[in-house]
Amino acid sequence: MKKQIVLLAAGVSSRFFPFNGAHKSMFRLCGKPIIGWTLDGIRKLKVDEVVVVVSESDGTLIEYLKEYKHLNLKIVYQKEALGMGNALLSTEDFLEENFILGFPHFVNENIFNSFLLKYNEIPSVGLLVEKTDKPWEYGILSFDRGHNPTGIVEKPAKGEEPSNDRVSGCYFLNKRFMDTLRNEPQSEYQFEAALDKFLKKEKVRVFRNGEAVMPLKYPWDLFAIKDYVLGKLPAKKTGKAEISKKSVLTGKVIIEDGARILDFAIVEGPVYIGKNSVVGAHCILREGSILEEDTQIERFVDCTRSIIEMGTHIHSGFVGDSIIGDSVRVGAGFITGNKRIDRDLVEVKVKDKKVFTGSDRIGVLIGDNVKIGINVSTMPGVIIGNDSIIGPSTIVTKNVPGKTRIYVEQEIVQKSLIQ
Repeated sequence: MKKQIVLLAAGVSSRFFPFNGAHKSMFRLCGKPIIGWTLDGIRKLKVDEVVVVVSESDGTLIEYLKEYKHLNLKIVYQKEALGMGNALLSTEDFLEENFILGFPHFVNENIFNSFLLKYNEIPSVGLLVEKTDKPWEYGILSFDRGHNPTGIVEKPAKGEEPSNDRVSGCYFLNKRFMDTLRNEPQSEYQFEAALDKFLKKEKVRVFRNGEAVMPLKYPWDLFAIKDYVLGKLPAKKTGKAEISKKSVLTGKVIIEDGARILDFAIVEGPVYIGKNSVVGAHCILREGSILEEDTQIERFVDCTRSIIEMGTHIHSGFVGDSIIGDSVRVGAGFITGNKRIDRDLVEVKVKDKKVFTGSDRIGVLIGDNVKIGINVSTMPGVIIGNDSIIGPSTIVTKNVPGKTRIYVEQEIVQKSLIQ
C-alpha cells in the first residue's frame, strides 16, 4: 500500500501577524524555513509521496518546495482561503485510499510515525490525541462508556467540555471520510463538522504518542518550535567563524560560516548564530536565542530566549522573549519589557481581540523593515507591524499597525539662569 502524507500549507495566516507576508511555515528558524525542518523529518520515514497544499499566490513557498522534489512531492493549489476542509478537498484527485493529514510545522517526525507504524492496522480513521488544560480553545472529543470516540465539539464553552482530550491536528484518513467532507456545507469549520459526523457512524481509533504536538497559530508559538529545533541540532563551531579568545562560550553553540564573536562577549547555549552574524563586544547571548544570517547585536546587548531574523541590527539594550523580523534597525538603549509588573500571564491583542498566551514571559513582536530610534521601550506582548517607524524615547504600550510612524512630541522649556 502506497504511504502518503498530505500537508496543508495554504491560507493567509492572519493570526500570525506581523510575520504573515508568506505562509507561516516559511518563517526561518536556525537557517531554514519551518517547513524545511518538517520535510527533512519526513525524509527519514518510509513515505512514498508527500502532497503539499499551497495558496496559488504564495510564490515564496512554491519556489522553496522545488528543493524537495526528491521526496516525490506534489504541489496542489487552493484557489481561495476557504478553510481546512476546502484545502483538503482540493487534493481529491491525488489522494490514495488511505493517507495521513498534517501541517507543515510538525517538525517532530514522530507525530507522523505514530500512524506509519500502524498504517495497515487502522480499521477506518485514526486521530492523534493529547490532553489539554484549555479544552475551550480546541476541538474536543466525546467518548462512550467504552472510551470510543463518538463526536467532536469545536471550542466548547468552559464547564461544558465533554473531555480534556483534544484532536492534535494529525489524522489518518480515507476516501470514505472524503465523501462525508464533500457533502458537508462550506464553512470555517467544515472539516470539524465532517469529522464529527464521521465519528458518529464509523469506528475510529485514538492514538497517543506521549509527545506534544506543537501548534503554530500565533507568533509566540514559535518559541516551542524553536526550542525543539535547537534541541535536535548538534553543536557546531565552523572553522570559518571568528571567535575572540576573550569571549566566553558555554553549552551547546551552533556557529555558522562567517560569524563573528567579539571581545568579552558571553554566549550561553543552546544558541544558534547564523552566517555572517555578529555578537559584539560585551554582548550576552543567552540560552534559547537565535540570530539568523547577517544579524548584528553590536555592543552591550543582552539577548535572551529571542529570535532575531535576517539582516537585523541592534545597537544596544535588552531583548527578552521577543521575535524580531528581517532588516530591522534598532537604535541604542532599546528595552523590551517581557514580564508584566504583576507577573500575571501576558495577553496579546490579535485582530482586535485579547488573546491569552499562556505564558508570563512574552516580549515584543516586530515585523520586517521596522526602524526604531534610541531609548525606545516596549511593553510585554506588543506587536509592531512591517515598515513602521518608532521615534526616539517612545514607550510602546499598544500594537502599532504596519507602515505607521509613532513618536513622542516633547515640549522644550527654556529659562535663563541669569536673574
